[in-house]
Amino acid sequence: MTNLTQKIISRLPEVTTYLAAIIFLSLFLRVALQRIDYPFELEWMEGSMVDHMLRVYHGKSLYPKPSLDFVSAIYPPIYFWISALVAKVVGIGFFPLRLVSLLASLANFVLVFRIVHKETTNVSSGILAAGLFIGTFGISGSWFDIARMDSLFLTFFLGGIYLVRFHFTLKGSLTAALFFSLSILTKQTALPMVACVCMALIIQHRMRALWMCTGVVVLVGCSAWLGHILTEGWFTFHVLTVPGEHVWTSEYYTKFWTHDLFLALPISFTVTVVWLIREIVRGERSTAVFYVWMAAGMVVASWLGRLHTGGFLNVLIPAYLVLAIICGLALASFLRSEASMRMSMIVLVTGLIAFQFSYLQYDASKRIPTELDRLAWQQFVEAVADIDGEVYIAYHGYIGQLAGKRSYAHKMALGDVMRVDSTLKRELSEQLQEEYRKKRFAAVILDAGWQTETLKLYYKNTGGVFTIPNVGYPVTGFRTRPRYFFSPNKLPWE
Repeated sequence: MTNLTQKIISRLPEVTTYLAAIIFLSLFLRVALQRIDYPFELEWMEGSMVDHMLRVYHGKSLYPKPSLDFVSAIYPPIYFWISALVAKVVGIGFFPLRLVSLLASLANFVLVFRIVHKETTNVSSGILAAGLFIGTFGISGSWFDIARMDSLFLTFFLGGIYLVRFHFTLKGSLTAALFFSLSILTKQTALPMVACVCMALIIQHRMRALWMCTGVVVLVGCSAWLGHILTEGWFTFHVLTVPGEHVWTSEYYTKFWTHDLFLALPISFTVTVVWLIREIVRGERSTAVFYVWMAAGMVVASWLGRLHTGGFLNVLIPAYLVLAIICGLALASFLRSEASMRMSMIVLVTGLIAFQFSYLQYDASKRIPTELDRLAWQQFVEAVADIDGEVYIAYHGYIGQLAGKRSYAHKMALGDVMRVDSTLKRELSEQLQEEYRKKRFAAVILDAGWQTETLKLYYKNTGGVFTIPNVGYPVTGFRTRPRYFFSPNKLPWE
């Protein structure tokens, strides 16, 4: 084999990795930039996130006692606080929340690259890890850039990981404690992830790690205590009690491992397991032990999210992220094979990289709402605006804001608290019945038959809302749209 041929072959993994990363980054940016200013929901809970941001924007409590006017979602406040600050500059609506998510996603790509590059001193390995993570956009619900907190909580978490791996001085450890705390206070999913990282650090660094772990406990604990006191316990109820009572499903006890991990990322999953075992057997314990614990925390966090009834593909993002990082580490390790194995190993690794990336391809156009979707929702907003009186839109309260009216509690949040607390269920059911009896609403618009037994006593279903098939549905998440339009009945004594 000539030197030229060897040189060309030796560059195959690098070239394949760069091309794939560029392609998937371009796909992601095409989707994200085309839908960042879409004025309607990309996912059915985005409107509720806008409602939460607006409460912060207007100086209202995020965690009041549940009522028909507003029920808090199950999330901590950091994402809403940051989005409200951004909204002060760019204006209200979906844009500030999506902008925060998009910038957080880009930061995540950079952090993944930096972590792997610093571990391996190999640019190609860092590009592979970042490219793989970007490539999971399609199989994780196309969630990176929407108005949800998943990308932001991972940014804080990865920032903490970077510090504890490469700047674990006293100052770095305390800063990492702040980052990990912000991650938990953005989304509770970070709890098992941070706990496992703390275990790895305690095993390896002892006292220095205890300072950092104590910092996390103090910051999160004090924040939770303060939230509990300031909201008369409703912060604790929404952020801890309600998600703790979510129903679990047995479907994903094994399906998570077979379908969500192995079948979704067959090469990455296999390489991750093989590399971790190989490094431990070879005695490379310092790096391997840390990433075993990190992987355990992130995979378990995804598994727990999937086990909750209604857990969508977005809960898989932490697991996919850590698989991407470890694949980047593995690439550098494999390419340092003995000279006699180098050419064959390069060809094998190139084939595996190409296969894994080809496995992740997706149709970007299906992640972008159509003009017909936009027109249908705009007509719906105009129709709501023309209704004389208040309108209760249980699944899309933000539509009321767009129509010049007001929004009310989202059905998901209402359903959660009514399922968890019997007293609240009775109070909220009575409040709904009283408002229906008094004909407070000129119209009630639902996606599904929720609380319709009471509703039908005072309102009649006058027909559908969206009549064109497959128009107006969100491009990700739960597939739903307004279906039922209820207007007040004329009671016999009226």
